[in-house]
Amino acid sequence: MGSRVWLVTGASGGLGQALVSEVLSSGERVIAVTREDKPLQPLTAAFPGRLRTVSVDITDAGTLHPVLDDAIIGFGRLDVDRTTIVEPGAARTGFRANWASRLSSSAALPDYLPVHEALARSAGAVGRRVGDPARMAEVLVVLADMPSPPLRLPLGSDALAGIENARSGQLEELRRFATLSASTDHTKAI
Repeated sequence: MGSRVWLVTGASGGLGQALVSEVLSSGERVIAVTREDKPLQPLTAAFPGRLRTVSVDITDAGTLHPVLDDAIIGFGRLDVDRTTIVEPGAARTGFRANWASRLSSSAALPDYLPVHEALARSAGAVGRRVGDPARMAEVLVVLADMPSPPLRLPLGSDALAGIENARSGQLEELRRFATLSASTDHTKAI
């Protein structure tokens, strides 16, 4: 087979599962890393020989490396052409509810407690999320075919607005302190 081999983590649900489906539908092959491979069984049956699942906790490097190596050997390679940092907005998936249910507030690290509490509060708000995981997956496949993809790409209008707001604030602060910043330059030219 001459098709590319993709590596997709978080493949058992949401954006990860949508990406696996989209990549397979486009004729390519996938190594899918997941905690649970049962949700991927229909895709394994629909695309025989083109999907290899790796059921492992990705935080356990001792287990991850040999299992992942076996999957790569099975396809003969893993294609890594270029990298785009994808910053997805809130998508209509079960991530928030699943994440919130796996970790009690008492077990959350203090620095992450606000994030945990925000995810728990929004767990039932699926309808208010604008992102469509299937459409996000389509865009990721398009990115892989671009000769010069962007270094970063927000997915969803909410992600775009959040990044624009953050960058506008940073730019405003840079301009406000530009004179102070420039005052540290040498006074003599070299």
